[in-house]
Amino acid sequence: FFEVLTLMALDYFHKEQVDWAVIECGVGARTDATRVISAEVSVLTNVELDHKDSLGQTITQIAYQKAAVVSDGGTLITAETKPEALAEIERECRLKNARLIQLDLSGLRAKSNSWDGQCFDWQAWKGLEISLLGGYQLQNAALAVAAASTLGEPAITESAIRAGLRKTRWPGRMELLCKNPYVMLDGAKNPAGMRALCTALSPLEYKRCIVVLGISDRKDAAAMIREIVPKADSVIVTRAAFRGVDPEYLASLIRPYGVPCTVTSKPERAIELALAQAHQRDLICVTGSLFLVGEVRAWWKGQEHSCKDSH
Repeated sequence: FFEVLTLMALDYFHKEQVDWAVIECGVGARTDATRVISAEVSVLTNVELDHKDSLGQTITQIAYQKAAVVSDGGTLITAETKPEALAEIERECRLKNARLIQLDLSGLRAKSNSWDGQCFDWQAWKGLEISLLGGYQLQNAALAVAAASTLGEPAITESAIRAGLRKTRWPGRMELLCKNPYVMLDGAKNPAGMRALCTALSPLEYKRCIVVLGISDRKDAAAMIREIVPKADSVIVTRAAFRGVDPEYLASLIRPYGVPCTVTSKPERAIELALAQAHQRDLICVTGSLFLVGEVRAWWKGQEHSCKDSH
């Protein structure tokens, strides 16, 4: 499936004669379909324990797979700081005679953070604005700025970069569907993603948090629950149609935390239950699986809602 989509995308880019294409790897990089592409600049955000069944059980093994994203003689930009991951990244760059740029994000400063977006400074860049939520998106934005600047393309001006950051939307990644109550979709699908989601929610203002949770098979459900459930005032567990774990099993992992937990097998019913519980300024957060988020998003867009400020 992914290979066919990649081929379709490359064919489309060729027909449209694009100047530059941004292409994301599917899983890892070393055996990914995107390896057929020779990239001027590659970006590796960071390395976490995910897709362990196919990429490896350790940070070192996963970094070995992901470092292959760099092309021969190309440039690799990363914000990774873990020594074991950096060792693999540096080794790959040496083998391919590629330039490695390790970004220093210590000077990244958030200036404002609200439900409408964020503003930040980074190095010589002042007052950069993004509509995406979550502190980790500031790091991603800095990586994007560095990549665009590294290309040396005259048409990619400072104003173009600023406009690109402002206009970027990412369905299913801390995506706000409604503001009364707040209804958010986030495709966090591993413990690190859940941790990042919880950190991102901390500076935002809301009253109660109702989590609608569904987790795919082959994921560390217990570790994900350990991150997200303490953040919740109540949890509604459900399952996506594809690869969803039995919600009764998830509920058995949640109940020891003492958080009210409701079970339903249908995602749309889970949202209806959450909306019935929610009051003004409460937050409904749908998370745990990209498949679940995709299902809920498609259902939401096809419904009439009493929720105000629906997006």
